[in-house]
Amino acid sequence: FSKYFGSQLVASDTVSPVADTEKVGWSDAEKNLPYLDVIASLSGDGENLFILVINKHFDSAINTSIDIKNFVPLPDGVRWLLSGTGIDAHTGTKVIKVPGLKWGKQIIDGAQGRFEHGSQHEVRLENAVVDGLAGNFTYSFPPHSVTTLVLKRQ
Repeated sequence: FSKYFGSQLVASDTVSPVADTEKVGWSDAEKNLPYLDVIASLSGDGENLFILVINKHFDSAINTSIDIKNFVPLPDGVRWLLSGTGIDAHTGTKVIKVPGLKWGKQIIDGAQGRFEHGSQHEVRLENAVVDGLAGNFTYSFPPHSVTTLVLKRQ
């Protein structure tokens, strides 16, 4: 997935719905954590803008407005989407064994859990053409996904 990110970071601001978390293991409880994490970059030649978005919401797509400054994109770009059949989906690979390190039991997502179904069909990387791009456009990011939008300079 790192192929779909540039070498020059670009400043970005994000406004997103938020959630509170409970203390889990070594992780403290947190308040007002955004569901969307966004980072942007340019290719080395400055011709491609990469907008990488993680939607951490388990169940809901998040529709958002994207406002781009100092870069005029062509109306068509490419979307790369990394997603799975559920929040506990995996490809079926085994956990790495590290001497002296014990992993906790995997938490399964209730009756809809996918952990016991690990296979190459559970997690997927897909690409598609996206049109209607401009300096300001809206986009819907699927639940529990990582999306990179690749925009070419006009």
